[in-house]
Amino acid sequence: MKTIHKTIFAVALVFFTLSSLCAQNAVDFKNNGRDWYVSKTTGTGKLGIKEQPAKDLGNIIYLLEPNDRIHTAEGVYMSKGKRGPDEINVPVQIFGGYDVTFTKRAPWTEHKTIFTGTNEYKKLTTPRLYICTD
Repeated sequence: MKTIHKTIFAVALVFFTLSSLCAQNAVDFKNNGRDWYVSKTTGTGKLGIKEQPAKDLGNIIYLLEPNDRIHTAEGVYMSKGKRGPDEINVPVQIFGGYDVTFTKRAPWTEHKTIFTGTNEYKKLTTPRLYICTD
């Protein structure tokens, strides 16, 4: 009978240890932010993962949370629907200049990322990104 109690105790101890580690990792992940991927060439929808990047920053802008990182592949980005500027209201990091597979980064030479504020709908040019610091 003592062996059964010891076994139950050991299993419970392992379970609670793993549960607390998982909870701690979930909190750490949330505080550390998420990596988002955007590619004009290969992107679709809002998943924003490396294997299925978003097509434009505007597709994910409302999903961003503090400390997220945005990795953007080469290309000229005119916003979702070519409607002009986007506004980011949370602190994020934006990295551009990746190739379309996100394996090589050369932002100043062969893989330039350009955000333009051209609004094709209203024929205006405004800033492409507004980054709020409040």
